[in-house]
Amino acid sequence: MKIIGMKAKEVMACPGAWAVVTEAEVDNGGEILYVLAQEYDTLELTVSKDSLYAFLAENGSEPAVEFSEEYTAWKDAKASAYWPVFEKLKKLMNMLG
Repeated sequence: MKIIGMKAKEVMACPGAWAVVTEAEVDNGGEILYVLAQEYDTLELTVSKDSLYAFLAENGSEPAVEFSEEYTAWKDAKASAYWPVFEKLKKLMNMLG
């Protein structure tokens, strides 16, 4: 598993409230996947074949995405094979504030 790239952005969710969105593009043995961590009201951690970053952070159109993995707590994501990626996204989120 290799991280190809990472994106992160703090976006205004509504007046006075901010969301932090991070995503890593991962090459998993020739299969490209997207590992996402976002925090607004709740924490959402996902793995999918399609990127959600443009929709969540760049006003892109909403894709029809199916998640192969989905978590709402860091401790639950520790069981994932993608935990090392989630851990890097967590550090990136902390850097954004």
